[in-house]
Amino acid sequence: MEILRMRRLVDCQPNQVDGATVVGVFTARVGDLILNGCNVVERADGHMVVVLPSFIRASRYGVKSAKFADDGRYRQFRAMALAAYYEAEDQPQDAGLRRVLGAVQRGEEHHA
Repeated sequence: MEILRMRRLVDCQPNQVDGATVVGVFTARVGDLILNGCNVVERADGHMVVVLPSFIRASRYGVKSAKFADDGRYRQFRAMALAAYYEAEDQPQDAGLRRVLGAVQRGEEHHA
């Protein structure tokens, strides 16, 4: 497994349904598969998760198009993806800090 490309997203808006925010998009190689469009997601509770890409038809029916059969392999994949996310250059490391800095750059007030 390896992370081929990671792009951190800045000034992202949380999902209105569950408050989760996509903060990174990446491409990974898992064995012979190339997975484009994987996401790093910050949940409303601050927990970071990694989401594999899904096909429109599959997600419409509430099923995942791909998943790891072994939770240990998913945890390894997640650790690699989050390490790549935090190593991405020129971005604040803390998601909450990133939102505050984005608001400051836009001239908005931030209340803690």
